[in-house]
Amino acid sequence: MTHLAPKIMMAMLLMTGIVLLPVFSYVVVYLAIVSAMIGFLITLPTSFDQIKNNMFLPVWIGFALLAIAAVTPDKVPADFMVFIYLAPLILMPFVYAFAISLDFRELITIIGIACVLAVSIAAIESVVESVVLDSGRAGSGNNPIHFASIAVVLGCFAPIGLFGTTSTWRAVFLSGPVLGVSVTLLSGSKGPLLAGLIMSAVTLVFVVMWFPSLRRLIVAALVLGSAFLAGLAILGNTSYTRAVDLFGDVIDLAQGQSDLPSSVSERILFYESAFAAFVDKPWTGLGFSRLSEVPALYLQTPKAAELNYEHLHSDLLDFIASSGILGLLSYAAFVFSPLLLVFYARDEQSRRIAMFGGVLIAVGYVVLGLSNAVLGVLPQTMLFALLTGLIASFVAPKTAER
Repeated sequence: MTHLAPKIMMAMLLMTGIVLLPVFSYVVVYLAIVSAMIGFLITLPTSFDQIKNNMFLPVWIGFALLAIAAVTPDKVPADFMVFIYLAPLILMPFVYAFAISLDFRELITIIGIACVLAVSIAAIESVVESVVLDSGRAGSGNNPIHFASIAVVLGCFAPIGLFGTTSTWRAVFLSGPVLGVSVTLLSGSKGPLLAGLIMSAVTLVFVVMWFPSLRRLIVAALVLGSAFLAGLAILGNTSYTRAVDLFGDVIDLAQGQSDLPSSVSERILFYESAFAAFVDKPWTGLGFSRLSEVPALYLQTPKAAELNYEHLHSDLLDFIASSGILGLLSYAAFVFSPLLLVFYARDEQSRRIAMFGGVLIAVGYVVLGLSNAVLGVLPQTMLFALLTGLIASFVAPKTAER
């Protein structure tokens, strides 16, 4: 029973932190955090020996830089709320220590299966909401952009399972990116669509390089995905149309057009005001509590005055406007921390796992964070920590013994 309990808790963590996260985000996210901490505790003292690892040093540096920016004389106590929003990042070393203490050979395959299940459930939910019921943008009760962000990250992460098995059924992992991009379309989410396309391209490169025997299946997945997307276009699904307008918006921006959708024009104002705030307070920023004031304060136009949101709809903008250069360095330390795991790899297999997982997580969150808040939003922040911690467990020295 003592050996079974940690595996049961890992199953709980994967179920709540991955499988059910897209459709029940704000219910299961707390269960996932609790599962990770209980898993860490029940694998003591082994997990405690593992947690003392400098793989997560960039995360602690990121928090330290934010702390320096937050204690300057012009800041107020409310500025420390940023640490509450980013607190799930602390989960990384605990997930890593728990996972590596299990020494469970099949874990990476199970993670891939969990991701496929998660994005499949999200895709079914999207089809029901947006196509069958025709109720508009799919979101499963969540913000459609947040719903799509979680689904596309998990979908594109699913091929990580290829590293754990050589069975013919492993082709199912290739469905993840196709399903993830489909969810972004049915949710009418442009930012997640862009992230999904870029992450899918990255996945395609890695799979072609490292799994050449799957090339025919890759072509099949692309054909099926294209057929599904063509079906949505023929049906004239409104969410699909809204999402693919992304490409027209990019062209209009490049041509300097002024007649842009409100979602695009608002984000342009966010960028203009955030960079103005950065120039005004370049070192430590205005403070997290004043982000809602930035557009009206620096643009002083009627339209800007209406943009009274809690954040600037971009991780990059939130960090530079609230904490200046220190915020920019902190953001880089957080979001690129998965990339650094490759330097801790002990063999070729773990190096590939670290490169695949690290690049996908970092690229995905950077692109998602260009047009919406991701780090600091509870489910997405927990997911970032969970996936990074799990990848780290396959990179550590113990990996060579598996």
